[in-house]
Amino acid sequence: MSTAVNNTIIVPQLCIRYLFDALKVNTAKDIASNQTERKFGYSGLGDWSDAFRYGIWNAEMIILNGAEKRNYSQLYMRIKIFPE
Repeated sequence: MSTAVNNTIIVPQLCIRYLFDALKVNTAKDIASNQTERKFGYSGLGDWSDAFRYGIWNAEMIILNGAEKRNYSQLYMRIKIFPE
């Protein structure tokens, strides 16, 4: 099974199992995207705005979920959620 197909199955199951944490992850994404667009005027990929957005998202993940759950961001980097 390809990674994209496997994640299509796994990610929704994790969101259901950990609903409140998933909502916090989404909130962190929204905050990071808004801050990036405020600073750069856009939210790009593979450039400084991308690095900035990831840094803000990572910080918000720790603020919203607590330091003990900081490995969510590490998991995100290891699993390709979106197909290439």
